[in-house]
Amino acid sequence: MSNAARQMRSLVASHGNEPRYVAAYVATLLQRKEVREAEALYREILKANDGDVIAINNLFMLLAVQEKRLDEAQQLAERAISLAGPAADLLDTRACVLIARGKPHEAIAVLEQAISP
Repeated sequence: MSNAARQMRSLVASHGNEPRYVAAYVATLLQRKEVREAEALYREILKANDGDVIAINNLFMLLAVQEKRLDEAQQLAERAISLAGPAADLLDTRACVLIARGKPHEAIAVLEQAISP
């Protein structure tokens, strides 16, 4: 991990994993293709607060775009939606998981639900 990355991680930790700092740090990690570190950060946040819907959503999106551990991604999607309800920003990520699982028709239904009033 570079010095800049260590400083950024320290900043995130010192602000209690506040979402805006986490998002900036993860963006930096992903730009540097440090996907495992980003995944580890979300898992660390969830160990401290397993009801953090933002961290759950971001973790299942990260797994989905990598087409990695899709069963876990699906479970995380369902957990986030059960905690926060069917919010559009959770449903669109759930649709990404369904696409990664080869279920585009189900994904379309979920996206239609996300945009319905």
